[in-house]
Amino acid sequence: MEVEVTMGEHELIFVADGYHALKVNINVTSSGVECLSAEYGEFNETTKEFTKKGDASCDACATKENGVCITNFDIHGYLKPVEEEAPPPEEITSFEEWLESKGGCTAIKIADILELREAYFGFTDIGFTVLVNHIVTARECYLGLRTSLSLKLARELEQISHKSLINKILEDLKRRGG
Repeated sequence: MEVEVTMGEHELIFVADGYHALKVNINVTSSGVECLSAEYGEFNETTKEFTKKGDASCDACATKENGVCITNFDIHGYLKPVEEEAPPPEEITSFEEWLESKGGCTAIKIADILELREAYFGFTDIGFTVLVNHIVTARECYLGLRTSLSLKLARELEQISHKSLINKILEDLKRRGG
């Protein structure tokens, strides 16, 4: 698209679907066009308001990316594509969540066991405190000695046994009059 501008400072905004808008401030003189500033962001067609997201290049002639290229009196705007922002990864706070994030017990690989080991020794943070039994469990998963189902059953049995133990203690206290 060709646009004629007069001498002096001007603000140009380049807009296209699927791209960030590009706002460029230029100064037009008899000897050429100079870029004063360039930034990319969002442009509201209705209100004509530009919201800056970041800086763009005043010298994008070589890269042809996110900026403006000015040669004599020609101005070429190169827009930055709008990228789909991935949602932040879920924070892992337990061994069970970590195991699930790996695809379950049957999907554990050597690299996963090494990741646990590194976290156990404090070299990396994976979101929870790694215990020796976590490493042993991951090893057993890798070797096929455990499955996600057996882990789930073990957790449920542990909860039942804790409840049974608590009930026993409460009954003992009642019998003794406490």
